[in-house]
Amino acid sequence: MSRLSADGALSRRVTEQDRRCVDQSIDAYLAEAGIPPRPRGWAWLIRIPDTFRTGREFLDHASAQLNACDPAPTLPSGWLPVMREAIAWPCVVGK
Repeated sequence: MSRLSADGALSRRVTEQDRRCVDQSIDAYLAEAGIPPRPRGWAWLIRIPDTFRTGREFLDHASAQLNACDPAPTLPSGWLPVMREAIAWPCVVGK
């Protein structure tokens, strides 16, 4: 079933098969970095380090860390060490 959203975009309900396909794709992506599959039925979130005031600030920092790599990592196995460093970043932002 499809319908138009308020902004005019075509949308449809996500089926169980859609969800399984997405979950399998995510698990394959994580496996490339040696990360086990996520248990089903949970929303997985990142706890933003206290050194960041907002989630946007953290994501901007993490993106800058990834973009500073030469060459830039294109697979999760390359992102993992950069993200671990971004999450453990010890200095206070804005100082």
